[in-house]
Amino acid sequence: MIAFPGAPLAVLAGTNKLSSIWGTAFAFWRFGRSLKFDWRVLRWVLPAAFAASVFGAVVLSRLDTPRVKPYVVVVLIVVVIFVGAYTTLQKELGAYSKEHHLDLSLKAIIGRATVIGVGAGFYDGFFGPGTGSFLIFACILWLGFDFLQASGWAKAVNFATNTAALSFLLASGNFYLGTGLCMACANVAGSAIGSHLAILKGNGWIRFIFLIMVAALLVKLIITRS
Repeated sequence: MIAFPGAPLAVLAGTNKLSSIWGTAFAFWRFGRSLKFDWRVLRWVLPAAFAASVFGAVVLSRLDTPRVKPYVVVVLIVVVIFVGAYTTLQKELGAYSKEHHLDLSLKAIIGRATVIGVGAGFYDGFFGPGTGSFLIFACILWLGFDFLQASGWAKAVNFATNTAALSFLLASGNFYLGTGLCMACANVAGSAIGSHLAILKGNGWIRFIFLIMVAALLVKLIITRS
């Protein structure tokens, strides 16, 4: 939105997905080699997130961009401030896994994870920025994951939502090809470095980077709003 202030939201979202899906796919593969994903849960979550993302992209393509954009940005700023403040104040948030202490049945875990997937899917298809951070936060808060687990799951869900939104937005011509491909190269490089360091350095380091990225997202949104 900063680089192309006059572009429709759908075009910006399509360009963003065209680049981010490659980095997300690489990080998903990288985390998959080191973490054990519970496919009893993900086999329900990923299709739900995919469908919600398509729906979000359809809604986005039919909205009046100039009227909607300011409200979307304001809501995002509020959410990002909450996520950053809560994570900062809760020192032990995501430091270690609490999933076994939540005493949830498999059905309850599937239900919670699916709600997270649907919410993240709609948002990612509708707009997108910060989806990975919101997914990590939700997985830690509601599923009891640590930062490393949450990061891996976020990549899995984010890959499904990116694929869904990108399929619709590409088919409807909502993207800048050259910009998206250039960003994709940088995205893969960043994902390679980031996923390697996350697995190597663990939860404390991921929490630190998470807070930096939340702060950077907030600054970007404020600049966009102004």
